[in-house]
Amino acid sequence: MLRKGTRRHGARKLHLALSAYGVGGPGQHGLWKDPRVPNNASVDINYYIRQARTAEQALFDAYFIVDSQFIKADYPAHYLSRLEPLTLLSTVVTHTRNIGLIGTASSTYNSPFNLARRFASLDHISGGRAGWNVVTSFDTGTSRNYGLDEHLDYATRYGRALEAVEVVRGLWDSYEPDAFPADVERNLFVDPTKLH
Repeated sequence: MLRKGTRRHGARKLHLALSAYGVGGPGQHGLWKDPRVPNNASVDINYYIRQARTAEQALFDAYFIVDSQFIKADYPAHYLSRLEPLTLLSTVVTHTRNIGLIGTASSTYNSPFNLARRFASLDHISGGRAGWNVVTSFDTGTSRNYGLDEHLDYATRYGRALEAVEVVRGLWDSYEPDAFPADVERNLFVDPTKLH
């Protein structure tokens, strides 16, 4: 047994994230009927801001926005209208200070360049608090939303996902931290030797 204030060498730290579905997640399909919850909470940015602030005050490590590119007929009705994760988190960031902000984005239906740019933007705006929940989007409904008759097979999707993550990380690392000196005396905004 550990004494109060001690910690085993190498002990792991528990991290908590609030997984936000807007109004009700799995097993909570009737939550939108609760009078304490706005019936338009899925698209009410103030609802998400309150959630994120509450999670931050409770010392959660992250606020996590789930997403999908297709809504099945048997999904709860409130799933039909949800805010796009990075747009939502770009607003939430201005109302929080420490909590991590994780958004879902498909590696199958987004280009690595756009993913890198969007998440780097959120990371800069948030002071380093952005995270990417990588999904491969596995259903035919999603592929049809993107003009395809069938979804890609498992091996192809996950192969692309690994490649997308590698490319995104490469883009994030394509310049050194001091690549933008903005040195007026030397007339040097960007140092090309620091770009890769």
